[in-house]
Amino acid sequence: MATVTFDVPDEELGALGNDPDQAVKALRLAAAFHLCCRGVISTGAAARLAGLSYAEFLAAAVRNQVNLHDYEPEEIDAELSRPLPSGVDVESIKQSLARAQSTGC
Repeated sequence: MATVTFDVPDEELGALGNDPDQAVKALRLAAAFHLCCRGVISTGAAARLAGLSYAEFLAAAVRNQVNLHDYEPEEIDAELSRPLPSGVDVESIKQSLARAQSTGC
């Protein structure tokens, strides 16, 4: 793994966390969100850049209100109008979503 080093002004460090380790985590996460939102890297690559599991990265995006995918309304309409593939268990998906919402993810 490569190491990148740069200076952060002392007056800006507080906005990134209480100490340099927290600042590193905040900057890695911010870079991952930025690159993913721009479509430069995938969500999986962004999770790795942030030093998080895929699920942790997605949960962090929700907590930080980061929209990882910028879809046009027409794209969403087209996707929603497509039939589900055979074998998809809609009830299982609903239960999984309900569990995720109840745990705050």
